[in-house]
Amino acid sequence: MATTTINNGEQVRVNETSKGTIYSKNFRSMKEECAKQGTTDFRVNKEKHSFFLGGQAYYVGPSLQGMGAAEIAAKGKDIQICDSSVDGQKWVPCLFLPTSGEGASFAF
Repeated sequence: MATTTINNGEQVRVNETSKGTIYSKNFRSMKEECAKQGTTDFRVNKEKHSFFLGGQAYYVGPSLQGMGAAEIAAKGKDIQICDSSVDGQKWVPCLFLPTSGEGASFAF
């Protein structure tokens, strides 16, 4: 369950995971990030979970890990980016898919 807190004057999401606390802020779309970087060209290193856009390095989150460039490109409109930290001090931009799991509707 995510909560929010204020860290250095910014609102930050706090998630408690099995691997520890993850802090996230500055959520944006891939389209916004491409506009900011001035390019839509990217490279990806599947083994190191790294993504490179306009000279900026990003961490590839678990929902996109193992995907090649063509697979990531096909999901571009769904990809979100946020700045993440394990200590609330050093921030790394990360790519992720905001929805995971299965969806359905109740039938009453």
